[in-house]
Amino acid sequence: MLLLLFLLSYYVFLRRETFFISNRFFLVVGLIASFAMPFITITKTVYIERAPLIHSGTVELNSLGTVVEPEPSLNWPFAILAIYLLGILIFSIRLIFQLLAIRKIKKRGLVSQEDGYYHVKTHKWISPFSFFKYIFYFPQQFTRQELNTIINHEKVHVRQYHSLDILFIEIVHILQWFNPTIWFYKAALKQNLEFIADSQACGSDERKKEYQYLMLKQATANHNISIVNPFFNSIIKKRIVMLNQRKSKRIHLLKFLPILPLLGLFLMGFNTKEVIKFNDTLPITSLSEPAPLEFISPLKPQDIKKISSGFGPAMSPFTHTMDFHNGIDLIASKGKNVMASADGKVEVSSSSNKNGNYIVIKHQDAYSTKYLHLEDRAVKTGDKVQKGQLIGHVGNTGKSTGPHLHFEVLQYKKPINPESIIPFKIDPSSTSSPRKKKETRSDTKKRFELVIQKETTDKELKGMKAKLAESGVDFSYMVVHNEAGEIIDISLKLNGKSQNGESFANSFNSSNNEGISPLVIFIDLAHNTVSIGSKGTYTSNTSKITGGMGKGRVKSKNHNSKEVIVKKAKGVNTIHINGEEVEEDELSQHGVKISINNDSKREENIMLMRDSDNDNDIEVISQGEGFFYVDTDDVKNPLYVIDGKQSTKKAVRELSPGDIDTINVLKGNAAEKKYGEAAKDGVIEITTKN
Repeated sequence: MLLLLFLLSYYVFLRRETFFISNRFFLVVGLIASFAMPFITITKTVYIERAPLIHSGTVELNSLGTVVEPEPSLNWPFAILAIYLLGILIFSIRLIFQLLAIRKIKKRGLVSQEDGYYHVKTHKWISPFSFFKYIFYFPQQFTRQELNTIINHEKVHVRQYHSLDILFIEIVHILQWFNPTIWFYKAALKQNLEFIADSQACGSDERKKEYQYLMLKQATANHNISIVNPFFNSIIKKRIVMLNQRKSKRIHLLKFLPILPLLGLFLMGFNTKEVIKFNDTLPITSLSEPAPLEFISPLKPQDIKKISSGFGPAMSPFTHTMDFHNGIDLIASKGKNVMASADGKVEVSSSSNKNGNYIVIKHQDAYSTKYLHLEDRAVKTGDKVQKGQLIGHVGNTGKSTGPHLHFEVLQYKKPINPESIIPFKIDPSSTSSPRKKKETRSDTKKRFELVIQKETTDKELKGMKAKLAESGVDFSYMVVHNEAGEIIDISLKLNGKSQNGESFANSFNSSNNEGISPLVIFIDLAHNTVSIGSKGTYTSNTSKITGGMGKGRVKSKNHNSKEVIVKKAKGVNTIHINGEEVEEDELSQHGVKISINNDSKREENIMLMRDSDNDNDIEVISQGEGFFYVDTDDVKNPLYVIDGKQSTKKAVRELSPGDIDTINVLKGNAAEKKYGEAAKDGVIEITTKN
């Protein structure tokens, strides 16, 4: 593992740099570390309580009462060890034969000494090489100048003891012959040694040119000795490339630094030894794990009259706009007992103008619960409470419209639906008024709540579209995905008619390079309400379903909702606010801004597609009201697909906006995976309503 870490670091950061001496040091240190690091361990002592001894072993008896002996099987550890030792033997014999071959060449050649170097002149053609202080070559094979160049190259190997590196890697190779990494590591180390000799053997550009011709002239070797430093070998092309490589800047030496934290992570991740000791000072306890956290209802079933508001989008009784409700509201008589839903510690026991008297309890597993609008508080901050313990009474304090308990459940400080973990039950005897009949299937078709997240797939979007279409709601959308398949840009448009036949339209745009925030679409056909907003902060875009030919967006300074209706009769538009007709120049007095579209042929969205500064990136921008247009002049060659068939830019321009149902933009790997090489610059998928 450690050897692979060094090898990958070399190929990623260092292989193309000209710091050949430093690279040699790096690779050799990698070999040494691969031997030393396994023997360096960080000891971690863990104290546990002593458990009682439990005898769980059993002996299988046959019908006669004798012990059943297991059937003999292959001893896999012994077999693997035998194969490993056989590999070591084969590669060791191979090394010995190579050493004997060098000794044989030396014995048959003419040996002469020069300044600490030994020249071995052979009597037949060989590829020049060096081994420790000996340089082997066939003199008649080269001109004097060529021979001097080769000898200078081999002298570099001799002076810097490159043979030691090669013998070391050969020994490691023998011991780790089964490891594929060592084969690549060996090639990288030998390659770098040649880069060192090449860089120091030739100086001027003219000599460099002759040096390259010499390597190409004798590109074929005739010996198979892997433990020597041959002048000619199979990496001549790479040697020529590195010989002409521009000298690396010193600042690039910083590339050696990433390996240090990686080595630290390796030590912590793989070389940590855990020592378990018994702590006799602790009492022996049960071996069973703590029971999972269970919640109960904060009110008794007979005290709950009804759930007035559930978790999720809800109409605020104070602002008359859609807000995200983080909990549930349990209607009960004033003074009814409020209990802790689970064991925990009181984190907050206080009061505020908004929450009234409220309590926050922290539980295990990062859970916490909130109890708002209490009449009083029976516990204080820091108290430990048990499940079912009385903590207060139902009240009507703070911003409240009547006696009730607002109850929230949070995990990691994020609200979750309390009804997903607590089965709230309402006792029919708790209220004298008759219970409302259960919603019929036709009632459920009047209200819709859809959630779109960045992970929402095209298949899920199509399912939402089909679900809305069953109730006559036209849901059109355009999405842009990143390479991870997440939605980073979305444009929505809703059109339809309410239960009493009034038409409506609403649109919403959201864009985020990290992925869009969750969107909630809430449609109530019975109460003429359409809302699209971000889940969590929930800044909603709410429209009143109205009749007429246009759409108004109310921007009022106060919280009173205003119904804006634009009617068109005989070519003349009339504007009505809350049923009263007003002139267009009086709109500012009502805090209303409205755009009237007199051209029935124009659609509501401009959707402009253009190329961004990033490679293979296509942005989608939605703006106001107007016409539909696709502009891809800056994109190299996008692929257009209409209704699943490859099309052209001209065909897209000729599409009528009213015919377009959905637009989907694919980029990068996602596009190429679906449509192949033709989609390398992005794909624009268009689905028509027909």
